[in-house]
Amino acid sequence: MKNKLTAARRTLLAAPLAAAQTQVGKVVEKRNASNAQAGLYASIAAFWEPHDREMLRSLGMKRGTRVLDLGCGRGDHLLLFAEMLGGGPAVTGFDLRRDSLDFAAARLKERGWPGRAVLRQGDLYRLPFAAGSFDLVWSSHVFHGLPDVVKAADAVHSVLSAGGRFALRENRVTATLLPPDIGVGETGLETRLNEAFDRWLQRDRATRGRYPHGWLHLLREAGFSQVTARSFLHQVTAPFNAAQREYLHYWLERKQEIEGIKPTDRDLVRRITDRDSEQYFLRRDDLHYVSVSTIYSGTKT
Repeated sequence: MKNKLTAARRTLLAAPLAAAQTQVGKVVEKRNASNAQAGLYASIAAFWEPHDREMLRSLGMKRGTRVLDLGCGRGDHLLLFAEMLGGGPAVTGFDLRRDSLDFAAARLKERGWPGRAVLRQGDLYRLPFAAGSFDLVWSSHVFHGLPDVVKAADAVHSVLSAGGRFALRENRVTATLLPPDIGVGETGLETRLNEAFDRWLQRDRATRGRYPHGWLHLLREAGFSQVTARSFLHQVTAPFNAAQREYLHYWLERKQEIEGIKPTDRDLVRRITDRDSEQYFLRRDDLHYVSVSTIYSGTKT
């Protein structure tokens, strides 16, 4: 039986989704994948595609699986679902932003797959789907930005069929790229950047309502059984191909926008991301990008 939140706790956590997404967009990084220009976005998608494909393959889908991509954004995973499941419509993409859905629709059309997906706009707290509409709900990098994760998990539970699964993808470990000593400025730059980001993330989470538990507890609280977690490593090393170089430049350059970093570190990021500088980081042969993603999953009984 599903655990129920107290009225006081729901009041503490409740806030409009749109407001939360505005907060997430404005506080740390003014530029992100959701507003990148088409050319840059192609490099971002190409960089992550092998990792994304590995994760989605692990879900064990088959033809006929009804998938909801919750918070589908510009459609990276939507396209992979459409490819893997074939036929159509195989997957439903759901997002708050119309511009992101339009971008995803254009990508589907370019692939010749407009009939393989249905795109819907709306609020994930009030999903416009009947009970039991889906066999799998996938949500990637969405829940950490929500003010009421319990209400969102309840909404997911309601649209899943009996035996259906919820797969929640989030990151536990901050990605790394640089060696500790890059030969310019104070050593340990990346450690300080990551610490500043983590401090901001905790402040941001607190402003939207704290959830003092991990994702595994959330799934159990929402009534899911067979709750588990599996992590996936994404790593690339120099020399990088063109798409990898473009993504990594974008990834490191925008770290100067993180709130709370020291002015000297901000200047150092600018210096090593200057393509004309002798200290330009992509001239190095010792770069090793490492990122860990975790899928937390549970089954509706």
